[in-house]
Amino acid sequence: MGKKKNILFILLGILLAVYVLAELARPRTIDWSESYSRSHKIPYGCYILKDMLPEILTQSKITENQKSFYTSAISDTLRRNTSLAVITNIFEPDKTDLHALLHFVSNGNNALVSTMSFGKLFADTLKIKTDYNTDGFKLVQRPLKLQFVNPKLKSATDYSFQRIEPIYFSSFDTLHTTVLGWDSAKHVNFIKIDFGKGAFFLSSTPRVFTNYHLLYSNYDYATKSLSYLKNTSFIWDEYYKPNRQTNKSQSPIRYILSQDSLRYAYYLLMATILLFILFESKRRQRIMPVVIPPVNSSMEFVETVGRLYFSRKDNKDLAEKKINHFYDFILTNYYVKPDETDRKFRQQFAEKLTLPIKTVDQLFDSVQHIRTQNGISDEELMSFIKLIDDVQYKK
Repeated sequence: MGKKKNILFILLGILLAVYVLAELARPRTIDWSESYSRSHKIPYGCYILKDMLPEILTQSKITENQKSFYTSAISDTLRRNTSLAVITNIFEPDKTDLHALLHFVSNGNNALVSTMSFGKLFADTLKIKTDYNTDGFKLVQRPLKLQFVNPKLKSATDYSFQRIEPIYFSSFDTLHTTVLGWDSAKHVNFIKIDFGKGAFFLSSTPRVFTNYHLLYSNYDYATKSLSYLKNTSFIWDEYYKPNRQTNKSQSPIRYILSQDSLRYAYYLLMATILLFILFESKRRQRIMPVVIPPVNSSMEFVETVGRLYFSRKDNKDLAEKKINHFYDFILTNYYVKPDETDRKFRQQFAEKLTLPIKTVDQLFDSVQHIRTQNGISDEELMSFIKLIDDVQYKK
């Protein structure tokens, strides 16, 4: 039986190794999903751009934002001379986040927002509208050609991009807006909107900042676009991304299950472990130990303490302890600070316990009497304890 089990495990190990090697050798499919995340090396991630920011913005201190605008550092009213970059496919901040962003820019800061879809609240606030060039446009067959308006940034030939949606600004407030770039059909794709003491830089072509175009297209276009943001501080936003909700719950197991090769290897590993448990485990029942229940020693403790006080014959000390315990009961249950000499307290206590004032006076007169004595007899002690119990438990 032992040899058969060993042969089975060896065969399973060989099978697992062959499968893993086959999966590693299989050509990987390209992930064309849009993430715009600085940690993703897929075509539409921003790993290259984030890695090169220190070279592009040499005078800026670069930080990263992982929170909503309302809860992040940009909500600091004292922040000045700072630039923010938000690159994503859809930008739809809610009312509180938008208010924080508008306040940030109006204080004298800049914000670059590059997205293919501006949320209605954001677009209405800045008075912008976008449209899509449907003139027979094909992402792969027909490249999108872009150019800057500024002569200092303008290149001799248009910047040509494959796989970019031809989205442009169809309407904007010309009084407060400066056109910074357009496509070959003079459709505006890059604008600056003055807002308070700062400005918004809006781009409708976020894919120009992704790994694919920085590697294979026009690197200069992205760097020249970011040249408008040369402030002393620069914030790279990593919160408003397409995969933000997914990343919150990302775990090692979740990642393994999201990859075909890792997922099948994981299933095979689980099956191997299950087989091992089935063949190797044995039903073994340990002797159940006898559990001795804890001894209730409360009565023994009470008897010991009672014998101690009985041998000492200190009746006044017992009475004092009974008084202190009774006063703690009054304070805890009736929220009245006991004072046997205070007439107002006696009246208030009698009302709370619905007792005759005569009974209450008798009790607290006894308290005063005991505290003035050097000692009391057994009969006085028993009588006093009975008086307190009658009042406390209202017998």
